[in-house]
Amino acid sequence: MTSNKAGHLRALHTHHIRRGAVVSRCLQLLVICLSCGFGSATAASDKSLAELLEQGVQSQLQGDYDRSSQIAQQMKANFPTNAIGNAFEMNTLVTRLSWDTTDTQFDGALESEAKGALKLCKQQIRRDPDAAAGYHLCGQAHFALTFLYAARGSYYSAGRHSSKTIEQLEAALERDPNLADAKMHLGATYYYADNLPPFVKAISRFLWFIPTGNSEKALPYMRDAAENGEYLGDAAKFIFADLVMSSEPTLLEEAGAYLTNLVRRYPANRRFQLKHMQYLAQTERYPELLNAVDSFTGPEHCCPVASVDESIARLWRIRAYLALNDQGTAELEFASIDTADLPEWGQQWHSKLGQQLAAR
Repeated sequence: MTSNKAGHLRALHTHHIRRGAVVSRCLQLLVICLSCGFGSATAASDKSLAELLEQGVQSQLQGDYDRSSQIAQQMKANFPTNAIGNAFEMNTLVTRLSWDTTDTQFDGALESEAKGALKLCKQQIRRDPDAAAGYHLCGQAHFALTFLYAARGSYYSAGRHSSKTIEQLEAALERDPNLADAKMHLGATYYYADNLPPFVKAISRFLWFIPTGNSEKALPYMRDAAENGEYLGDAAKFIFADLVMSSEPTLLEEAGAYLTNLVRRYPANRRFQLKHMQYLAQTERYPELLNAVDSFTGPEHCCPVASVDESIARLWRIRAYLALNDQGTAELEFASIDTADLPEWGQQWHSKLGQQLAAR
């Protein structure tokens, strides 16, 4: 590596990303992977593995990450030469970490599971180079490492793994064009690469390993995964909605339809519920937003709601009160919120709402 190139990489680490900083929006879009997509990774006769996969995916979609981790351990124990167990746990850890990327408690386990998946999926490719399964699993492992290293400001490593993510998932689709599950991670990676932070784009001519993005491919791939994915369809619906809400306002109604479906089918998943509240706020449906918050935090909700989730939902309630010009109720709600458990982005949002209240 030339000294010029090394200097630019050092600048990335020391000047643009500090430990504990919130990652840029495009990186957050990369990390909302809610469940594993394995598609053709199992043989049809492997009934017990297929059953474990189905149980694990349902646990993830219901937001029960402890249970999905237990199922991943069963996969690893029962099928030690298959990368699926490692990949499943890896994706569960990605989901946990994506809630608050400043939380480093999952870093070591995530890196270990991803590297374990890479070791096994490469063996799968050597055993059966014409099958899509090994490439699909390797692509997911590179995807997870892209997220982890990008969240920690290690753009050199993130760029390498991002390129390999695209390479492996495209190889999987070459072997099985109907493997719609692979298109979720691939679409997210294309979107991420096409929406890098400006400072990364500015030095990208020095970083050959940063992939060329393609936003035009991203949403169609995500939609295909949402509609046709075997295991990842519902997770892809969530990510499609999130991408649309950040960048494609003309598709908001499609995003809303997906989110409405998800909150109905998976009422225990806080991320689906809170993202639906964001959609209602973004489309200025404030009475519906207030009803959604009341339903989520009220006694009729299906499941116990953690205090941090209730606090975030109440921030959406404040947003609705402000939009409806109900300053007094907004101030009362704001004063009663406990911010102790909020993730860093929640703390920042709470602070911003306080500034808005004071300025009115």
